[in-house]
Amino acid sequence: MPKTIAGRALSAKGDYMKKQFMLLGALALALVLVTMGCKEVTDSVSGGDVTYTVEQEGGSSSVTDSTHIKLSFSAALSSLTTGEINVNNDEGAVTKGTLTGEGAVWRLALASVTTQGNVKVSITKSGVESAVKTVTVYKAGAPADTAVSALDLTALVTAPVKDGAPVTTAINTAQYTGTVAWQTSEGTAFNGSYFAASTVYKALVTLGAKTGYTFDGVTADSFTYSGAIVTNGANSGVITITFPVTAGEGQDTVVNLVSLDGKVTAPVKDAERDTAAINTAQYTGSVTWQTSDGSTFTGSYFAASTVYRALVTLRAETGYTFDGIAENAFTYTGAALVTNEANSGTVTITFPATEAIPRVSALDLTALVTAPEKDASPVTNDIYTTQYTGSVTWQTSGGSTFNGYTFAASTVYKARLTLRAESGYTFDGIAADSFTYTGATLVTNEANSGTVTITFPATEAIPRVSALNLTTLVTAPVKGAEPVTTDISTAQYTGSVTWQTSDGSTFTGQTFAAATVYKALVTLRAESGYTFDGIEADSFTHTGATSVTNAADSGIITITFLATADAVVSDFNLAALVDRPVKDAAPVTEIDGAQYTGSIAWQKSDGSAFTGDAFAAATVYKALVTLSAKPGYTFDGVAANSFYFQYGSNLVTSNNAANSGTVTITFPATADAVVSALDLTALVIAPVKGAAPVTTAIDEAQYTGSVAWQTSEGSAFNGAAFAAATVYRARLTLTAKPGYTFSGVLADSFIYTDATAVNNAAHSGVITVTFPATAYMVGSAVITVGFTDYGEITITGDDGRNVISKSGVFGPTSLHLSAEGYTNVVWYVDDGGNPSSGNDITLNATAYAAQKHSITFTGWANGHRYSSQPIPFTVLN
Repeated sequence: MPKTIAGRALSAKGDYMKKQFMLLGALALALVLVTMGCKEVTDSVSGGDVTYTVEQEGGSSSVTDSTHIKLSFSAALSSLTTGEINVNNDEGAVTKGTLTGEGAVWRLALASVTTQGNVKVSITKSGVESAVKTVTVYKAGAPADTAVSALDLTALVTAPVKDGAPVTTAINTAQYTGTVAWQTSEGTAFNGSYFAASTVYKALVTLGAKTGYTFDGVTADSFTYSGAIVTNGANSGVITITFPVTAGEGQDTVVNLVSLDGKVTAPVKDAERDTAAINTAQYTGSVTWQTSDGSTFTGSYFAASTVYRALVTLRAETGYTFDGIAENAFTYTGAALVTNEANSGTVTITFPATEAIPRVSALDLTALVTAPEKDASPVTNDIYTTQYTGSVTWQTSGGSTFNGYTFAASTVYKARLTLRAESGYTFDGIAADSFTYTGATLVTNEANSGTVTITFPATEAIPRVSALNLTTLVTAPVKGAEPVTTDISTAQYTGSVTWQTSDGSTFTGQTFAAATVYKALVTLRAESGYTFDGIEADSFTHTGATSVTNAADSGIITITFLATADAVVSDFNLAALVDRPVKDAAPVTEIDGAQYTGSIAWQKSDGSAFTGDAFAAATVYKALVTLSAKPGYTFDGVAANSFYFQYGSNLVTSNNAANSGTVTITFPATADAVVSALDLTALVIAPVKGAAPVTTAIDEAQYTGSVAWQTSEGSAFNGAAFAAATVYRARLTLTAKPGYTFSGVLADSFIYTDATAVNNAAHSGVITVTFPATAYMVGSAVITVGFTDYGEITITGDDGRNVISKSGVFGPTSLHLSAEGYTNVVWYVDDGGNPSSGNDITLNATAYAAQKHSITFTGWANGHRYSSQPIPFTVLN
């Protein structure tokens, strides 16, 4: 049936024109993309309002195959079928499997991944966008990247031409992308707007390999450019092209636009012959067509399987010439042959034969039709592939239509496929019976036909029991163990177990004896959907039994076991039975496990006996464990060094001789003891007025340390003696001795009798001891004012620290003031208050507040009145 547009039938030529307009539209879009800097354009919504994305799942590049293609929709779908999902192979190749999912997320299983790379996915469903999506699928063991082989750069870089603008269009090929930068002959960057005359230029081409390709393996100087010198390093995509000198002033430039790609349209089956004029900056030209024998071809459309030639006649534009063009210098990508004479613009391009109409080659129908299975519903989903579509109906073995809801058991069914070739494909040439289906008994089709009949094997009969190994279902007898009579329950059968002696008598004992043969009588009942019919005699098994017997078609089995024997001890981890030594814990000396009992003798690290009541800190101990097997167990068969002691991820060294229950476990040293000597009173000598600071190193049983002195503000004190009435600090830096640690010491836990404060951080051996102020000067509190022969006042006392005390504890209770060589003496206390007269007076502490005070002296000598600066004194309680 002819295709129509707006109700009007299209001829073959019209259909072809439609394709050409679509091609021109694509070319226009490509031109826009180039103009935009080749930015990626995302898929736009077409064919519906619901958009979707695709991604592979389960695969890793060259490591594991992808398992699914995940489709995520912008809105939930009520339904989706495998036939509505089109997967077309591109660089990668896959085979569709089953579809699962619902709502907005669906997953298409991949029955196989043949080739790693990109595949194209599209949806053919009303309301869903029809844009093609690309997804990369992975395959285990995919080949390594291929070394770049597209080494001719002639068509990718435009040679420099006198007065021409430098072309820096980005490079984009199947194997790599790249950039072009221009340089002068010396290799410096050229940023001019036009190439000069009589000048050598270089193009610096920087290429980056695309996925699947690499420059590793590219040899040095292997890139080429027709008529230019090309250099590149080995394994590198950085290339320098040195072009011939540009034409001189007034000279024509030799044509170097030798690639005819894009200027002549290659012949394609059913495509219209292209005779469009050629128009470039260097030349114009015309194209005529010939058949392979050189005869002129004037047909409107190219035929299939035919070789054509394009005769291209070029005429140089002003400023250009063909003189200097080498023989066969012109190129055309994909052509079989391109020829031209030297100094000529007449070029003959011989193209490969046009494509034949391909016959359908997707002959394996395995993934397209779901084989019948007992109790399953017939699958009649339409078939959609890139080569054909079709429908499936079901028949009985006699060829009658089958309309049942589910397939029966033990029945042969046929699938009748009616396939229709997609545009560009044909069934012509298909041989009879050339379609296949893995697992089918017969697949038939007539020659040149898409009608196929697949005959499947009979569906499964009610399956006979196949779980014949009873090893995990019947517990073998072990000396001292109770007979296990737990009912058997599997997907294929249920059953019971009873025990017999070797002569077949019923065994009702509580535990199995040693060195005795026992039999298990197993009575099985088939579950729904299974049968014992078809079971051969003596086909059941039990690993380790001496014999297993059953009648044909029967689920009654007798298992005869080997004589019982003691079990080899297998409980090797002693962590649950031996308490590891812990500082201050009492040693445990008895063991009682499921397979053995035992005793523990504790030793020191040198092997001598340890009889203490508790483990010490920071000490290595050994446990000598002597085990005795319980009934039914033996150490015979235990390998050397089988026992171990593991708690969490910690494994403790242990050893034992072969066939022995004597084990030596060497434990790590117990934890360090937390420092407990917290009283520092005897270790630091408190500061005393006039005494030298004591910095003797500390050396105690638990730690060593040093002492440094500080003022009350915390700055270092390096004086030779302590001053009076001053607060000092001792800064102790302690280091724990082996077996001790400050970890666990609480903050401010150290003490010093009579100190005002003792501070330390938690878990630290750095301590600050703050002492009370040193005593004041106690003795004669006297201030004497004298007079020198030079007319100067002299004041003597306790170096300015004149202290009296109300209680007499911190100094005398009074301050004696005297003046020598003066008359009319007056003493002023606290800035002129409370004046007192006389050369000798006494101030009592009880008359003054407990604080700092001052005295000012005035007196006459030699006819002059003298006055002193305030003289300080302090009253204490």
